Amino acid sequence: ITYAEGPWQFKFGYYHLSSHLGDEFMLLNPDVKRINYTRDAILFGTAYYLTPSLRIYGEVAYSFRVSDGAKPWEFQFGFDYAPPGPTGLAGAPFIASNVHLREEVDFGGNFVFQAGWAWRGDSTRLLRVGVQYYNGKSPQFEFFNQFEEQFGIGIWFDY
Repeated sequence: ITYAEGPWQFKFGYYHLSSHLGDEFMLLNPDVKRINYTRDAILFGTAYYLTPSLRIYGEVAYSFRVSDGAKPWEFQFGFDYAPPGPTGLAGAPFIASNVHLREEVDFGGNFVFQAGWAWRGDSTRLLRVGVQYYNGKSPQFEFFNQFEEQFGIGIWFDY
């Protein structure tokens, strides 16, 4: 459920996450211990536009059912800067950053940074091309306690 009023945005919801190794991998590697990392969580988030281009946000989630390493609390916060209105063919720069902290890794987690070029038409849809840097605990929750560092390029379509 989402709601926006003026520069404020609010989000309330539920999500289920279940992560485990694939069957084919387990057949090829029978000595690997399988975990069934699971979270059933309720979340609340809010965001505020400091300017039409710059938004800050935060989110808290509490899992009422966890298994195999998952723990109840997680927090996310960050910002994004993107063109608020039509850009034409020239486009405009965008930049974004997110921090995700999780109780099961002692409120460590990960940091993500994106930057690049964006195009917006007459709608809220946004096409972005850019680079991404990821640093922290694995986003593949079967390996939730392992560190990863990733560099990449991407094309994103936000709607």
